[in-house]
Amino acid sequence: MERFPEIVEREIREGHEVANHTYSHKNISNLNNADIAAEIERCEEILLSENEYMPKLFRPVEGYASRENCEFIESLGYDVILWSVDTRDWAHSPVDNIVNNVVNNSADGSIVLFHDFVSGESPTPAALKLLIPRLKELGYSFVTVSELLG
Repeated sequence: MERFPEIVEREIREGHEVANHTYSHKNISNLNNADIAAEIERCEEILLSENEYMPKLFRPVEGYASRENCEFIESLGYDVILWSVDTRDWAHSPVDNIVNNVVNNSADGSIVLFHDFVSGESPTPAALKLLIPRLKELGYSFVTVSELLG
């Protein structure tokens, strides 16, 4: 968010939902509550100061969070969100594998994990160019996580 504020601003302006994912991408299962709160609050500060946006969702880095971590984060006013389909784009899976994985494992209410940045050349943009029309053909529609939860 600090390096590319215009991207986050555009996401918010276009109606995408931005979640808190910690400030420095730390695995919270290794942190105490004070450190977790500091990570969350720093991320909030940037979103509020740059975009006047307060996230309601939190996704733990790598999906690691204990029940106690989740209860603490929920006490801060967040819904803790994971995913039901892992594209493995972070592992540079081939585009066809990503597409087949998502098509074969999605159902109504699925939350599909994609990354907007992975080191090196990301397979995500190419996969999305194929997936979005394919999923629409199959009758799926795309909503924000908050809309899905509602």
